[in-house]
Formats: sequence, structure tokens, C-alpha cells
Amino acid sequence: MFTKKILEYNIQHGFYLFFFRISSQTVPFASHSICTIDWAKHFSSTLRQIGQYIKDNDCRISMHPDQFCLINAKDVNIINKSITELDCHCRLLDEMDLDSNAKIQIHVGGVYGDKKASMDRFIEHCKTKLSDSLRRRFVIENDDRLFSVKDCLYSHEHTCIPILFDNLHHACLNNGETMIEAMKQCFATRPNGAHADYVDEKHFELFIRETCDLQFDIMLEIKDKEQSAILAVPYAARERVHDQSIDIDPANYRYIYENAQHLQDEVNEHKRKCAEKKTIKKSNE
Repeated sequence: MFTKKILEYNIQHGFYLFFFRISSQTVPFASHSICTIDWAKHFSSTLRQIGQYIKDNDCRISMHPDQFCLINAKDVNIINKSITELDCHCRLLDEMDLDSNAKIQIHVGGVYGDKKASMDRFIEHCKTKLSDSLRRRFVIENDDRLFSVKDCLYSHEHTCIPILFDNLHHACLNNGETMIEAMKQCFATRPNGAHADYVDEKHFELFIRETCDLQFDIMLEIKDKEQSAILAVPYAARERVHDQSIDIDPANYRYIYENAQHLQDEVNEHKRKCAEKKTIKKSNE
């Protein structure tokens, strides 16, 4: 599986310090009726090997099911399909023999015209429809449009499911709490304590310094993956653990980062020109 190759790359380049999010597409159509094989049994040996590699190298693992997983939906069919999808995520981690520190993060879901009722449905279904194995892995993440940290705390109060804090989502949707206040509230829910294209070095360095007194793990939810991680690791090592020994010099990798940004800029410019042409064509019709 590509998952093993990615993990090996991360270990070789020092990224084991960070979380790795296993793709929901690791086993395509695993929850769909079109999949008629027992995929967990079929891939059992491979999954155990990957799990052992993860444990041997102390990797931090999570999964984030797609946006169509809505356990607070009004439609029973959507709820059932969402639970089936979540169970497949859980089974994948179980088959790797990973403990409950391998988490599955999910948003509360949709509002459906009544936010309070939607949160209460989420709470009820968490209590009655999730298996014990899935509940042990579950964490709730604040989102950028519908459910803030405050809303997630309401769900936590009734389910005891921990909250995973997303600082960029909090910047988009909050109730006046500072970032530090919101982080402390979320950390208190744990037993142990909008996505950017790339990391902003100055912003990340400021974030690391401002939170130096808090004990927490850092997950980069960044679209350019290791290109930003290469730049972020030295800041985290220097400011948080006072470790100067991590042998990652961003200068040696900056060409990867800058080339990736150049390619992304070209893609964005192409999209802009296409949109501009469509607008002109529409105005001339």
C-alpha cells in the first residue's frame, strides 16, 4: 500500500514528529455495497504490518471522514450510511492493531434550519448509534461556518467526546473567545490533554511562541503536506522543546517549497483566466 511508503518517507525525513492522516480512500468503496469482499480479512497481513511499523516508529495517526458523513442528518438513510462509513474507518485502525490514540475526527454536521435540534440529534446518535470501539476513537472538530468551539463544548458536555481544536476554523467562527481561551477549553475535554494551502512561516512562528506555555500536540492540516512541514519542524523544535538537534534545514528544501508555490500560482492564474473568459462570454451573449 502507498500508506506504508508514505510513512517510510516521513520517518526517513524526520516527519514522525508530526501526525499523519490516513486517507479515507485507503480502501476504496469499503463501505459501499459494490464492495463484496471482506477487505479487512483480505488485507489483514498488510494492515498488521503497517500497524506494527506505526507502533515501532511512534507515529501519530488520525483519520478524517469526508463531509458526507452526517450523523446528525434528518434522513435515516444518510445517518445509517454515515455510521457504516465511520465503522469502516474504525475497522481499518482496529485491523492495524492501533490503540485508541489513533483518532477519527468529525464535524458536528449540518444545521438543517435548527441549530439546537441538530446538535441534540448529534448527541443522541453519538450515544445510541456508535459502537464502543468507534466512540473511543471519536473526536469532534470545530468548523469554520456552522459549529464553533462553544457548540462543540455543548456536545462534549453530553457525550464526553473530546474536542480537537482547529485554530483557522476558530478565526473564521467564534464567540469572542481568544485563541488561547478556546484552546484551553478544548484541551480540558481530552483525557490527556478553513484549510490553508501552505504554512505562513511568520504566523506559525508567532503561534508557537504565543502557545509555549500550553502542552499539546500539533497537527498541520496543510494542502502542500511535507513542503510546509519541512519549514515548520525547526520552529516547533526550537520554541517548544528547545531541541536544536533536529537535522532539518529549511534552506536545503526551500526549492521544493518555492517550486510548489510557483506551480500553484500557475494553476490559480489559469483558473482566473478561465473564469474571466466565461464572464466575458456570458456578457456578450
